[in-house]
Amino acid sequence: MLRILVILSLVTLYGCAEMLMLGPTNNTYQDMLSHWDGRGIVELVAVYGIPQEKGRMEGFDLLIYKHSEHTVGGSQYCKAVFSVDEDGVVFNASLAAPNAEEIPNIDPCYKLIKTPFLF
Repeated sequence: MLRILVILSLVTLYGCAEMLMLGPTNNTYQDMLSHWDGRGIVELVAVYGIPQEKGRMEGFDLLIYKHSEHTVGGSQYCKAVFSVDEDGVVFNASLAAPNAEEIPNIDPCYKLIKTPFLF
């Protein structure tokens, strides 16, 4: 009986810890990359505008990532621009940014952008 209670307690603690880690206020660029894990993302190339010292995403950010799903001849580079509100919710996402055209050899990937959603 004690063993069952210990196991249930551990499962509950793990579930709570996982919910906290995935909560909207704990998003970092690594969390975002793991959110897209298994969806064709090969490598996160660059992240602009994310305040790493705060440990979360807020404001407008530009991601450049390598994507391999449904591409001819291997991977392609993609860009995504999004905005995250104070609760960590992505409320605006697009592929247009003032400096987006200045990034060479970057093709847009629309499939990975969903609004609104939580990471």
